[in-house]
Order: sequence, then structure tokens, then C-alpha cells
Amino acid sequence: MGSLYMMEQNKYIMIDKNSIEEELLVLRCQRGNKVAFEALIRRREKALLYYIMRMVMDDQEALEILQEVWLKVIVNIKYLREPKCLSKWLYSIARSQVIKHYKRKHKWQEKKEYKNLDEISGNDKDLGLEDVDLIHYGLNQIGLKFREILTLFYLQELSLEEIASVLGVPLGTAKSRLYHARKVIRKAVGMEK
Repeated sequence: MGSLYMMEQNKYIMIDKNSIEEELLVLRCQRGNKVAFEALIRRREKALLYYIMRMVMDDQEALEILQEVWLKVIVNIKYLREPKCLSKWLYSIARSQVIKHYKRKHKWQEKKEYKNLDEISGNDKDLGLEDVDLIHYGLNQIGLKFREILTLFYLQELSLEEIASVLGVPLGTAKSRLYHARKVIRKAVGMEK
């Protein structure tokens, strides 16, 4: 994984080589290149499947939803204006398909929103859980909204701004959900009363 430097507004900025490769891959997909689509799927499939599996908790249903996601991507990638926004776009589609799945099964319920908590920092990556098995156990014990935000933030490593965009909520709401999700998972694994 290398980095490149580019001059922008009389300053050198560092750009990740993988980001450039992915943006070029998106552009090729937008032109209908089948090989590029296959490469994009190989590159992103595991992370998307993992996210979906965390949401639906059923491997077979997750695979079906993933297929729906890729069909949407293939049909709609030509409308993606900013190739660098691919990650947010993919997770938004995946989330939409998960919600559609839950609505079909009459399980999707919006829970109350918490007040915005400005004191939550997007830099606070320490959940206080070191054991990966304990984290997965905790995720299995908590509700969908909390499981979703913890998966996006800790396991998919999206920023709070990206998460807010994927969820279609204000940044403050994303911060609030993350704050409460941290408390809920700690309680679920016995770290808090």
C-alpha cells in the first residue's frame, strides 16, 4: 500500500494509492466494464457481507440481501457522481436493502431517538473491549440500531460523518447512537451495570 503526493492549492497532499485505484475502478464500472465490476465485487464483497450479517444475524438471508445490493450497484453505479464516495454509497444501499428485508418480515421498528450529544468524539475508538469474541458476543446481544452503528464505526472503520450519511441522520444523532451503543454493549458483556 503506497501513497502518492499531489499538488493542490499550492500544497502537497497525500493520497492513498488504493483510493485512486478504487476511483478508477468505479469509473470503469460506470462505462460498463464487466471485468471492473468483478474486481469491485471481489474488493468489497467481504466487508459488505460482514456488515449485512451483523444486521440480519442469518447467513442465508445475508447472502440474499448481498445479491440484492450488487444488483442495485450494477444498475445504479452510473449515477454515482463522486467515485471517492463509493464506500458511503455502498453502505447506504446495503442498509436500504436490510431495512427492506426487515419491512418484508414486519420486524423493522424505529426506536426513540436520543438527544444530540456533542461531547462524543469521533476519535474515541476505544470501546474498552479487547477480546474479539467478546465484542461479537456483545453485538449479538444488542438491538439492530446499536449493532449497526458499532459495526460501521469499529468494524468497518467509517467516520462519524460517513455513518451519518449512510444512516441518513444528522451528525449529532449518529454521535448519540454511538454513545448509547457503547453503553449498551458494555452492559451486555457485563462491563457496566
